[in-house]
Amino acid sequence: MSQIIEGVTGKTVMECEQAIKNNDTSKLQNLNDNVIKHLNNDEYYNDVNDLINKINNDNVFKNKFINNVKEHGLVIEAPSFSQINIKNIVKNSKNLRETIFIKKECLQYIKDKMKVDIPFPMQDIEIKNIFCAPIYTMRLHKIAKDVLTARDLGKYKFITKQPLKGKANEGGSRLGQMEAEALIGHGCTKALKELFTVKSDCLKEKSNLIEQLITEGKYNIDKNIGIEGGTRKVVQTLVEFLKD
Repeated sequence: MSQIIEGVTGKTVMECEQAIKNNDTSKLQNLNDNVIKHLNNDEYYNDVNDLINKINNDNVFKNKFINNVKEHGLVIEAPSFSQINIKNIVKNSKNLRETIFIKKECLQYIKDKMKVDIPFPMQDIEIKNIFCAPIYTMRLHKIAKDVLTARDLGKYKFITKQPLKGKANEGGSRLGQMEAEALIGHGCTKALKELFTVKSDCLKEKSNLIEQLITEGKYNIDKNIGIEGGTRKVVQTLVEFLKD
């Protein structure tokens, strides 16, 4: 049910976003009056009205706003669904039902995957009056390829050099996005460097780490380890993330 509500809301947002990317900000008022107004947050509604007035009266600000939407997309914030006036949002939404088109190649692929001998349409088909809407569940500003991860010691796959999943397979544990940002926020630069290099998939230095721990009982990370030192993509991603 929540995804249907999110889809109805998201469709109006998507329509507005596409218009802004074509340098047309007039749809913002429609978004504010038909969606944001019914989120039961008067302060948010008034803030968007102030934003619209500033866009209409300041061309420099307007261009910055349009460029920002082109780069990052348009996202609105909403409280829990229990506070939303769903009836009015649905009432003011347009084009919720559409015609979907399925190509025969797609149908053939489905039939092959199902491996069943039943009658199957073998031509392009159209299905009318279908509820269609964009869904972004828990949308993040960072897309998947920018999510930073690192691993400690453990078994890993031969081809990808990434650890096996799960403790049962003795796989390495994961340092996720939030943990990395917490370390960044506390200035733990040495810990981050170790986690994203010798404890990730930088195999040459990982071997050096193990050897030093066995022979000397401690590890001194090489100061030259970095992008120039030949580490993996994860370090480059980290640097780009910090730049942003």
